[in-house]
Amino acid sequence: MNMKKSNNIWIVLLLLASCRQDTIVPDGKELYPVTFSLPEVDVMTRATEGEALTEGETLMIAAYNPDTKEMAGKSQYVVISGGLGLANDATPLYFSAGTYDFCTMVPGTGLSEDGRFITVAAGVDALGSVTRAQMLPEPTSVTLNSLEHLTSQVSFTVRVVTASSPIETFKVKKIVVNGMVAAQDNNYKLPKNEWVMPATNNGTLTIDNSGEDKFEYSEAPEGKNGKHHNTQKYPLIIFPRAAAQFQATITLDVKETDEEVATEKEVVATINKLAFEPGKSYQFEVNYGWDFVGFTITVTPWNSVNNGQNEVGGGEQEIQHRFEVNEWGDLVELGGDIG
Repeated sequence: MNMKKSNNIWIVLLLLASCRQDTIVPDGKELYPVTFSLPEVDVMTRATEGEALTEGETLMIAAYNPDTKEMAGKSQYVVISGGLGLANDATPLYFSAGTYDFCTMVPGTGLSEDGRFITVAAGVDALGSVTRAQMLPEPTSVTLNSLEHLTSQVSFTVRVVTASSPIETFKVKKIVVNGMVAAQDNNYKLPKNEWVMPATNNGTLTIDNSGEDKFEYSEAPEGKNGKHHNTQKYPLIIFPRAAAQFQATITLDVKETDEEVATEKEVVATINKLAFEPGKSYQFEVNYGWDFVGFTITVTPWNSVNNGQNEVGGGEQEIQHRFEVNEWGDLVELGGDIG
């Protein structure tokens, strides 16, 4: 009888232990499960304006020792029903009690073997955040910091300033920007959460409007003067870069009233000391007059520029330069320091 009671006691103790902890690693440390939540995951704050994370969006969460910077574990999660669930084939995370830096990245792929880098592809709206949190000696829920845009975005508007200009045809064919950051493997550091800046900016950004699908053409949008407005339909996502020179070559089809057909003309703008910062939007407006080219750069938070209504949100910075030219056929070098 005593033997049976003893066995029953051991069974109860084992059951209690299994409820209290999930597993014990060889060094004797107990591991506990961790779950995650994002503030307002379905309509969360990115930079300065709320946007919705789409259903099925994949995130990567990796935990790091804040002292050694070694990765302690990682897994993939997906946005489902207003919350976060494990992605297909992903395993839940277990950690011992202690402090961790939880790095969250969208999209949730491209992590290096050692967990020190992630590869962000060109044109991807990468989001990220780091959250320092305490893992308790029990199942723990961690509320992650809101994600922020890690990339930058650019857009162009090209127009003729004066409505009475003799120019009858004025359309953007192509814009090529040199001196940009090119895509490369392991271009974002973890857990530092910072970009790997190359020594040389040899990337090229090309906006090819030969199919007339990249720009919205209109004579004069509401609230705008002049004519022949070529407004880029969608901003392009680019990698951030340190302040340095870059060059934009704008190829146009231009026809005046006394000409039978449009001819192709180029304008080259050389911009010095302009940085592209994460989470910022850069709108380049090129204004053509009779004897000048005006070049304006408006810098705002990610989603604050409304091209059609001449409105900008809070935190904008506008930089204007006017450059004299001899005639339309001449090459135009827009020099000077900007930024």
